[in-house]
Amino acid sequence: METRHPFFDPVWEWMKPVGRVSQEKFAKFEEAYRAVPALAKQYDLVKLLVPKDQIRHCQHWAAEAIEALQHDRILEPLGPADRGDVIYRE
Repeated sequence: METRHPFFDPVWEWMKPVGRVSQEKFAKFEEAYRAVPALAKQYDLVKLLVPKDQIRHCQHWAAEAIEALQHDRILEPLGPADRGDVIYRE
């Protein structure tokens, strides 16, 4: 399955670099982030299916995936020459 770069997605607005993945470790990248459990169904129309204090958003999943990638030493810190600024759609 071919995926498009997020820059070309019509709903993409911004991104913030969080680290680097070397080419040697890129094969392990997908395996590591797929090990992070996906969000479970939380609503059925307007009915809440989980307790309110257990609601998880995609940002929660992203933070857990980043943490797992850092723990497995797949995601490396940005280097001194890297900019960590938010990149906005032009």
